[in-house]
Amino acid sequence: MNCDPTRRDIVGAIWGLLAASLGRGAGDSIGLERVCAHVYRPAVYLPPPLLSYDRPVASTRSSFQIGIPEIVLCRARRGFTELFPYFWPLERAEFETLKRSISVEWSSPQLSDQSVVSSFRERLEAIARTPSSRSPTLQASVVLTYTQSTLPWAFRVAEACRSLKASELVVFKDPTVAPYLCELPRLQKGFRREPD
Repeated sequence: MNCDPTRRDIVGAIWGLLAASLGRGAGDSIGLERVCAHVYRPAVYLPPPLLSYDRPVASTRSSFQIGIPEIVLCRARRGFTELFPYFWPLERAEFETLKRSISVEWSSPQLSDQSVVSSFRERLEAIARTPSSRSPTLQASVVLTYTQSTLPWAFRVAEACRSLKASELVVFKDPTVAPYLCELPRLQKGFRREPD
């Protein structure tokens, strides 16, 4: 197994140090263009990196924070492809519109163990059992912050979204950190502008 850092790892570390030295911290990941959003319809398609995990559980929490819980089960007044027509770079206004456009059904500040996944799945199953949820997909969406520390649990969340037919799964992640989702099929238009 090769443990040498990749170019993306080095660039990510430099960006993190730069953000810390400027006093911005992780809260300005959007301003630093370090956040991408990928929207999927789980009953139709989920990319392979979201469906499996074969590495050891990360021992430290990720520094990637975007100011929302790491997992959110919500109802949205607008479709997420309308909120995020491009997956990168996100604009702060899009992110603020997201916060105003959803009603949270359940959330957890951290996606850190199986108990969080079980609690999420129980709530999603409860929504699936309600009479108003008899459409082909649930009128519930899931917002997931995808980091090195949430990777071990993200595939379980994605599988629950697929098997219980959540209407949309939105994945926020750092585009400089593997696994890379930008080149995989998606619902959005693609890049707002090409990366440098």
